[in-house]
Amino acid sequence: MSAVSVLRTVVAAGLCLALAACTMGPDFVRPQAELPSHWQGEVVAGNAIDQDAAWWAGFDDPLLGQLAGQVLAANLDLQLAANRVQQSRAARGISAADRLPGVNASASGVRARNSEVGLNDPSGKGGRDDYGLFQAGIGVGWELDLWGRVRRQVEAADARVQMAEEDAHAVRIALLAETARDYLQLRATRQLLAITGDNLSIAHDIKRLTEARQRQGVASTLQVSSAAAQVASLQARIALASERAAGHLAAQGRATAAPLRRIA
Repeated sequence: MSAVSVLRTVVAAGLCLALAACTMGPDFVRPQAELPSHWQGEVVAGNAIDQDAAWWAGFDDPLLGQLAGQVLAANLDLQLAANRVQQSRAARGISAADRLPGVNASASGVRARNSEVGLNDPSGKGGRDDYGLFQAGIGVGWELDLWGRVRRQVEAADARVQMAEEDAHAVRIALLAETARDYLQLRATRQLLAITGDNLSIAHDIKRLTEARQRQGVASTLQVSSAAAQVASLQARIALASERAAGHLAAQGRATAAPLRRIA
């Protein structure tokens, strides 16, 4: 091999290395978040919450755990977020496939018959009979990622996958938090209804006693009206609390994607 050939080979190898080193765009640098040096507030023990998906077990309420399980299994928003994760992973696979060689094949068949006058008949039959024309082909291609286009596409796809996964995680936490909040508010409203119902029974007894005293001339009309007003006020509170409880129950049904007829 002559010196000129060796020189050409070295130059060509150096050029290929230089092209391979050239990548589209700068490398991603994670931004530095400005965070405080220490947590401002009460410090929670590290083993207090080992899994963010089971924190509701700390309430020691089997029904709340059942509702949380229904949300994780049937909530439509959570299923939509999971589908987005699958879509982003599939898109990432498509982007990564550009690194590999591609193979394509094609085939076609035609049955035809030309005129006997003025046309070229590829079958050589002069238009006297029909003929079949079949074609097949195969191609192989491989794009060398010299400029890093595919590499950058895969990096962007990885970032989209991570974003979809974190979005799904956020939806999961938000739905579980809303479920627990609505459930606890429902239980509190039910307790308030029970207490208000007891007070209403007492108010009815006071009203009847006041009316009896009025008939005996011991109580005044103002006292009877005051007792009746107390009964009406408690009845209004019960109606408002019942409406609030129905709203919390409907929210639970939306979260679990199933109607809930009764929560004790």
